[in-house]
Amino acid sequence: MHFKRFAHFAVFAALALPAVAQAQAGPVRYGAYYDETISGSCSSAAVSCAGSFSALPSDKMTTIQRIHCNFTSNVPMARARFGVSTTSGGAALPREIALPLSIANTMHINGSWYAATDTDTQWLVGQGRFPFAEIFTNQSSVSGFTCTLIGTLSDPIPGQ
Repeated sequence: MHFKRFAHFAVFAALALPAVAQAQAGPVRYGAYYDETISGSCSSAAVSCAGSFSALPSDKMTTIQRIHCNFTSNVPMARARFGVSTTSGGAALPREIALPLSIANTMHINGSWYAATDTDTQWLVGQGRFPFAEIFTNQSSVSGFTCTLIGTLSDPIPGQ
């Protein structure tokens, strides 16, 4: 009897929770290796959709070696970028990398547009920064993404 009551409560609680726009398991850190995968969607009608990674380690510099993203949208995508901010979801620092979306990688299937990018960056980023990936369209859209960044960690130079 108690299990049945608990099961009903669990189902009700799960249905009452709001939808989460972004999901991530957290970064993987092993020796000098670092990676993180995020996924999410932007359901509000906007011309951009961004996903923030967790803060990079506060005790190490991170060389972002590769960023791989799969994007979907209900309208054609115009461009994508990889950037860094000092706070989660904060304003971008004046450094970014364009993520190429070639025509060959953009497909229109059953009413949705799909694009992928796999970019070798070799980009050094400071401790505790928040990397993000962002897709842009030329009109209001509903977009989604899955992105993975892969990097290596190194000790900062003392005094700098």
